[in-house]
Amino acid sequence: MKITPLIDNIPTMKQVWYDRFAKGKIRIDWSQTRGGIATFVSGRMEGELHYSEEAARVWLEEVGVDRERL
Repeated sequence: MKITPLIDNIPTMKQVWYDRFAKGKIRIDWSQTRGGIATFVSGRMEGELHYSEEAARVWLEEVGVDRERL
């Protein structure tokens, strides 16, 4: 039996989130429902909550979204 390290099976943030942000209009705004700064794609809230708009932009860049789209 071959034992593989767990770290090899963990996908990157880009692999997990990029498809959701690949198309559509992206907006960063306050979400009163969730109580934090959220990212919206074509009006639908996607991704993680953030404490500031700049933190949301940095997170989106890590996911692979171009800064021009924000």
